[in-house]
Amino acid sequence: MRCVRFIKMQKNMYFDYFGGDCFAAVTEGDTLVEFHLDSAGASDISGNIYKGRVVNVLEGMQAAFVAFGQAKNGYLYAGDIPAAEGVGEVTQKLSVGVGDEVMVQVSKSPIGTKGARLTMNLSFVGKYLIYLPGTPFLGVSRKITAEAERASLIAVAEKLRFAGDGLIMRTRSPQADLKTLKAEAKYLRGLYLTTKAAYADAAAGDLLYRDADLHVRLLRDIDLKEIDKIYIGSETVYKRLGAALKEIGKKNTAVLYSGEREMFDYFGIEQQVFNILRSHV
Repeated sequence: MRCVRFIKMQKNMYFDYFGGDCFAAVTEGDTLVEFHLDSAGASDISGNIYKGRVVNVLEGMQAAFVAFGQAKNGYLYAGDIPAAEGVGEVTQKLSVGVGDEVMVQVSKSPIGTKGARLTMNLSFVGKYLIYLPGTPFLGVSRKITAEAERASLIAVAEKLRFAGDGLIMRTRSPQADLKTLKAEAKYLRGLYLTTKAAYADAAAGDLLYRDADLHVRLLRDIDLKEIDKIYIGSETVYKRLGAALKEIGKKNTAVLYSGEREMFDYFGIEQQVFNILRSHV
């Protein structure tokens, strides 16, 4: 009987940056299978995390205005500030003052003349989970209505959670096994830790984490177990992504590309993109 061996083709990802735009590709072997372009001009900033500075406090409204690098200051309600230790679930009084620097996430993008709504209760969204650093809450997507299934998922969340942090099980979480969920929880926690580290060295107004970043979205949707190497053309992204991948034992997957030729040209991706976009008669 003849034995046939199947050799797995190497699957790689590539991220390169030009003028603020991000170009991404996925290859299997030498063949381009996915290509993406992300423009830096996107107006939706919801989910982004910034280092902000409190510029005004309205005690009567229990709200503060925060400068965070945008044209209009954002507003932060008392209920969007983590409860102090020994206080109830929601802080009843503003615990920030003018001049304080804070890490804030955009929960609602600015509309017209109204600035963005901000929160200090951070969240990092994955394919199966939402990680809530510093918020000891466990929840399940409202789209999952069966009580038995919800109870089962809460029990899984208990196994996955980190001390003092919370998790929300997303609609697709029942489709993943425990190993996959653990890997994603660690990866999301890694994103938070790198964001926290960036905050320490950042200036007020600096962007710390962009939820809409192409590399964040792609890595959210692709099974990282299938990826052999991730080539990155930005040292900043490489450092942040490398630290997050370290949490799931995939740090060596990330490779900082520093060649003289453009990355997509060097790996033969550029010509394949041109072939795809070429007009055919």
